[in-house]
Amino acid sequence: MPASPGVWNCNPQVGPIVKSRVLGLAFSTEDQEQWAEDHQIAPQYSTSQRRMLARKAMYQRLPPKFRHMSLVYRDPVTMASCIVVASNRTSEDLKKAEDLETINVVRRALDFPSPPQWYRPERPFG
Repeated sequence: MPASPGVWNCNPQVGPIVKSRVLGLAFSTEDQEQWAEDHQIAPQYSTSQRRMLARKAMYQRLPPKFRHMSLVYRDPVTMASCIVVASNRTSEDLKKAEDLETINVVRRALDFPSPPQWYRPERPFG
């Protein structure tokens, strides 16, 4: 598992600045297209419709408490949709990042081979 970024803090008087981060499984548009193909999601529809239906199918496979998505930066310029497992918004939420059993439930539900990563969300999460 990647190292924790620490609890979010935007006030330098309280402690070091820690930017908002989410731990999750990021899916680029290409990843969503591949997921739709691998899971035979609406092959008769257009690519954009298949991506939308793939995201909906992903949601439906997840336990309700993990049906959170955020747009994240995979690198400084590339964005992706991300199924959020945890965030660094609070110390309680940060502890979820250490729950490997729960993380593996999410990975198995989505047939996602890679472990989750910490990403910078488009907007602060929470």
